[in-house]
Amino acid sequence: MWRQIEIIGSGGFRTLGLATMVMLATGGLSWLWCCARVIATAIRTRADVTSPTLVVFGHRLRDGAVSRRFAERLDRAIALHGLSPARRILLLGGITGGASRSEADAGRVYLLAHGVTRDLIEIEDQSKHTLENLREARGLLGSEQDPPPVFVTSRDHLARIEAMAKGLRLKHRLCAAEDRFRPSIFTLVRVLREAFFLHWYWVGRRWSEWTGARSNLDRIT
Repeated sequence: MWRQIEIIGSGGFRTLGLATMVMLATGGLSWLWCCARVIATAIRTRADVTSPTLVVFGHRLRDGAVSRRFAERLDRAIALHGLSPARRILLLGGITGGASRSEADAGRVYLLAHGVTRDLIEIEDQSKHTLENLREARGLLGSEQDPPPVFVTSRDHLARIEAMAKGLRLKHRLCAAEDRFRPSIFTLVRVLREAFFLHWYWVGRRWSEWTGARSNLDRIT
């Protein structure tokens, strides 16, 4: 969790406090609503959505190598490329967790080892969390692509991607890395975590819009 709130600044911590108060004031119902949103998006999103441009979200490396969850996302991009050869695969993710290389660079090595040609792969290796991923992607993709790019990530991550992409006015379609949603205790933990971040984002965005907090809005819209 703390990986996501590093370098968020004073405005981010203020909205975190506000989101916590909203959660307490609603008796946790606002957070449970976010949990339902995360699960619903995870269940309904297809795993065969393709486009000439695939955008793959990184995941923290394990001992400098691609993690299992990151591998699932990369494998999905490889499968989509096989269904309808993409002209571009954009990998997102900078150096996190004390690793010696970026998530995007590790992802590129993985794709090359699985037969994707180098000239199809582009990397963005400066972002350190989901919002930065999307802001950097917006700069590289532009906002008027037709057809829109497909965002490939884990099922429990999809709802937050969708909310933030809409906030940034970034056209997109979603594609799940896993074939289906798999309920388990580990899935539940990830859903609760994602719901927390989704709740924080939504409360912070609405508050910033209402109060006209320009510094916050510049970061999230």
